[in-house]
Amino acid sequence: KNIFPDIDKNVYDSEKNAYVKKTSASVGDTVMFKTELVNLHLYDGDVTFCDEMCDELELIAESISVMLGENAVNESNYTIEYGVLDEIDFQVTVHKEYISTLKNDDTVEIYYSARLKEEAFGESINTA
Repeated sequence: KNIFPDIDKNVYDSEKNAYVKKTSASVGDTVMFKTELVNLHLYDGDVTFCDEMCDELELIAESISVMLGENAVNESNYTIEYGVLDEIDFQVTVHKEYISTLKNDDTVEIYYSARLKEEAFGESINTA
């Protein structure tokens, strides 16, 4: 039996001052995402989170950060790769050595932003 971590992805809604499942934005706006990786401590191996931006979103590469609570995870504990596959804009791999130090209630959070391009119209889908 394989155990996979739970993923909970949300987008920031400035009117609600909270991360929610769906929000609206205007062309040129920066959209902020937060993905929570829950139950990583159950997994024996590296865990890779992949994100596929829709054509209307442009990733802001320098915005990617990995956090545990209010503390930044040391960059030696994960790697970030861009354009690994055509449909994957970036991926974050959390290393198994770091995962083995996590406790039951630890949630690793990946934050990143994207800019809504001019050609955006209607609903834009961002897939993890």
